[in-house]
Amino acid sequence: MQHLRNCDRLLTDPGGLVQRMADLLDLDSDRLRQWVFARCVREAIDHPELRDVALRLTPR
Repeated sequence: MQHLRNCDRLLTDPGGLVQRMADLLDLDSDRLRQWVFARCVREAIDHPELRDVALRLTPR
């Protein structure tokens, strides 16, 4: 998560970043998206900018 938090793309294109990381690491992109969503919700208390990231990662 620390690498993702340090990446500006998390704030500008969270879905694209999750997909890119899933592809690079050969991970299930839906599972990674859910994990990043949960971490953003948890950390949004101290980092309000992650609230928007979490909202953008919710399934539509």
